[in-house]
Amino acid sequence: MKKGEKFIALCLAICLLAVNCSIPLSPSMFKKGRENRKHGAKLIIQKKDGQVIRGELIAVNIQQNFFLLLDSKLRDGVIVIIGDVKTITIVKKSEFLKGAGWGFLIGGGIGIILAALEDSDETGYAGLAYIVGPIVLGVPLALIGGILGAFAGRDKTIQVEGMTPLAMNSILIRLNYKAQMPNYKWR
Repeated sequence: MKKGEKFIALCLAICLLAVNCSIPLSPSMFKKGRENRKHGAKLIIQKKDGQVIRGELIAVNIQQNFFLLLDSKLRDGVIVIIGDVKTITIVKKSEFLKGAGWGFLIGGGIGIILAALEDSDETGYAGLAYIVGPIVLGVPLALIGGILGAFAGRDKTIQVEGMTPLAMNSILIRLNYKAQMPNYKWR
């Protein structure tokens, strides 16, 4: 492969990576005809009396210090007063596959670039470098990206019991952004 051909191959590889990384793939693209509403955060609430409530956060009333959950068992709305709460766990989805995908794309891209820059015409293995390079760098970076993605998707637990009213108010403000209906106008 001549140097001009290598440069063209390198430019094509970069363009392909740029196009693949810029297309936003979201589940809403595949929901033809379904209602496209925002979901609230999944919460696990442990109250001071020992009761545990699991559900989706619907709305937050910051002025009156409570929030509304859609209970996952009862499929009914439950009002939770922040003063009665011991802990709040925000359940996150694992980002393992997303991190692994990004790691493989980055490693594969670097492998293609290194294969394009290497002069393999003398050995006769020029085409093989374009296959082996992305795999050799893509697989380890996919593993690293998957591990980082799994750590990013860990659940977050907030200890509410013993907090000052100002700190509880700040928790309600943070939860408001994660609600299905943020900044809901209460009557």
